[in-house]
Amino acid sequence: MRAPIDLRRPHRVIVGAFRILAWLLLLGLVVATLSPIGLRPSTAAGVAWDRGLAYAVTAIAFTLSYPGRGRGVVLCLLATVTALEPMQFLSATRHPGLVDAFVKSIGALAGSAAGNAVLFVAGHWGRWHKPTQPIKESTARSAPFVRRKTSSEPRQS
Repeated sequence: MRAPIDLRRPHRVIVGAFRILAWLLLLGLVVATLSPIGLRPSTAAGVAWDRGLAYAVTAIAFTLSYPGRGRGVVLCLLATVTALEPMQFLSATRHPGLVDAFVKSIGALAGSAAGNAVLFVAGHWGRWHKPTQPIKESTARSAPFVRRKTSSEPRQS
């Protein structure tokens, strides 16, 4: 039996939600890629933008779902692009192309880079934003920033 969700560790809940989202997005990509052209969703943006952004959002979701496995995420998404593009030959209304595969691959790489940037910033946020320590009364001067002497500097009398 699987253990219940531990709400005392919210990062696990968030990662689990991103995993579900990532796999649903990948399922949506497969359906949109292999469905007949009439069933394919369309937006106001160009077709290349649709393809690239779809893979970028999916790559961000997978990168946030599996932190520390960036290379694996990129390789799996590139393998997905490589596998799905030729499978469009099975549909009479679809037309695969190298340009389409290139745009989707660039979207996957850009999304993975963006996801890794988010993970990097989130991992270092606590180091960058530590609460400041108040200056002790004995060392406070009129200047707001006091330079403390190190042991290697000569003392001035």
